[in-house]
Amino acid sequence: MKYHFQVHNTKDGYWAECLELPGCRSQGDDLEELKVNLREALNLYLSEESHSQLQFAEPLKSKQGRDIIEIEVSPEVELAMRARRDRLKTPEQKTFAGMPVNWDWKNWHKGMWNPEDDTLFPPKRVGIGWTVNLHAVLKKARIVK
Repeated sequence: MKYHFQVHNTKDGYWAECLELPGCRSQGDDLEELKVNLREALNLYLSEESHSQLQFAEPLKSKQGRDIIEIEVSPEVELAMRARRDRLKTPEQKTFAGMPVNWDWKNWHKGMWNPEDDTLFPPKRVGIGWTVNLHAVLKKARIVK
């Protein structure tokens, strides 16, 4: 996994900033030192606790241009990022003819009376289509809180 950095030349050396990750930047006296510092900065930027909910932007597929360099993420940090992304991934809602489909028999009743959800027509817990959240209807009518 490689992120892209825009390199800037100054009278004191070089500095660069990541195109995909705002605030990820570093400097160096020469290009070699800059690349070493950028790799360290990138790995520190992407490092998170194992229980973190934070997800970072994926690198662009390819970014070519003048003064753009690619810096590779260390394998350990990349593995941790991918594991966190997979852990936080929410399952996609299945549909049939544009209607939600769900066969969750254990929680079939939760769509009909769900105080935690203000949606009037949530997807059915079992079957095809939508159901009516009676709690949300009564809450809108100010019968329940």
